[in-house]
Amino acid sequence: MNQRQLQQQAFDLSDQNLIVGNVDQCPLPPEILAFTTANSEYVVETFESGLTAQVFHIRVGGRDYTLKKKRPQPKVQNPDGQYSFLNEVQRRLDFQTQKDNPNLTEDFKHIVETV
Repeated sequence: MNQRQLQQQAFDLSDQNLIVGNVDQCPLPPEILAFTTANSEYVVETFESGLTAQVFHIRVGGRDYTLKKKRPQPKVQNPDGQYSFLNEVQRRLDFQTQKDNPNLTEDFKHIVETV
C-alpha cells in the first residue's frame, strides 16, 4: 500500500469518527438516517450501482437531499476500493473547511453544502 492508503487504513482501524457538516442541519436525526433503506418513507429514489456506497434521494419537509451510506463491504476489494468512501468523506471535509474560511467562501460557493 502507498502512504495515503496506509494513513487511511490507520484511521479506519482506529474507530475514530470523521464529522463533516453540522448535526443541527440534518433533515432527520443521524440515528434515523443511519438505518435508511430503500423502503424508508422519506426515500424518493435509490441508486445501488455505487461501488462503495448506497445512494438515496430523500425528501424531508419538502427539501431534497442526497444520503450516501457506506456499504458494509465495498464491491471493489483492492485498497483504493476499500478506502474510496473514506477518501470521499475526507475530501468533503476539506471542501467544507475551505467554504467555512471567510477569505475563501466566495471561491467555493458552488460546492453543495454537506449537512
